[in-house]
Amino acid sequence: MPGSDAVAENLSTEVRGVSTGVDKSALSRFLESEHGPFHCLIAGIAVLLSVILAVLFRLEHISVINLHPVLFALQCAVPLGGIAAYCHWAKHVKLRDGCWLVFWGCLFVNLLELPQYAAARIGLPLHDAALVRLDHIIGIDGGEIISWVQRHPGFEAFSIWSYGLMPLMVFASVLIPAMFGQLRRAKEYLLATILASVLAAFVLALFPVIGPWAGFHFHPYWNQAWYGRELSILRAPGPFTANPDYTCGLITFPSFHIALAVLGVFALWPFRWLRIPALIVAALIAVATVTTGWHYASDGLGGILVARLGIVLARKITSPRTLAAAR
Repeated sequence: MPGSDAVAENLSTEVRGVSTGVDKSALSRFLESEHGPFHCLIAGIAVLLSVILAVLFRLEHISVINLHPVLFALQCAVPLGGIAAYCHWAKHVKLRDGCWLVFWGCLFVNLLELPQYAAARIGLPLHDAALVRLDHIIGIDGGEIISWVQRHPGFEAFSIWSYGLMPLMVFASVLIPAMFGQLRRAKEYLLATILASVLAAFVLALFPVIGPWAGFHFHPYWNQAWYGRELSILRAPGPFTANPDYTCGLITFPSFHIALAVLGVFALWPFRWLRIPALIVAALIAVATVTTGWHYASDGLGGILVARLGIVLARKITSPRTLAAAR
């Protein structure tokens, strides 16, 4: 019947309209939420960085062997996604958003290992001599420091242990602010780390160095010598296979160990009970970068500047006014 067809058509149109309205409303609510625009920004950065790296690796003949994405999916992405979904259902909004921030942190811990390969591949002249001169201006002789450290095995072991505190610092910085309600600081830390890492890779491309053992001519540890060989192979013509499980940490100047230490203190500062421990761990890491021979003293100054610039930019980008303007 013509009348029934018209009614059916009108009803179908209304249903489609309601469905579309619901979809638009859900998307609108997400974009207008406190953290929605930030999640969109970080997702966009992840996609853009992945595409740029894929193109650069293709052009520079770099292939990657790395099981981190698989391990990330099994150990982090699936559990965090499940917890976030439950928190969303249970209306634990802060905990849900905290889970997503930890998710992004774990993702970028893996992703940010890669830009340094593309940067080091450019192969501009090395500048170790310039950093040696700068260290002498500061009044620090890395060769004399390492000579003293190697004559005192106890302090040498303590320096190596202190240098290895960095993963603990990063883990605490990613997890604690996100899980204990400091979501704005967690967002600032994540974005500051991304910006500082990209900036450090850019500096590496323009100002590559090997390390203090090359500038001050002391005998390197086995892993430093191995790192030097890997860097030489990366800078030479021909294909290169990167394995971040073994060759990460190509950035000597600026020291990203110190940059991460500074960023870690920034992330944990809202927690009064963690301020002193965070400062102590950061200081131990900073001293160890020199006493282990992994960095020039001037690398540390560069690391502080990179971290500071990342923090300033991140706080500007994640300010309520900026995110409100992006909605």
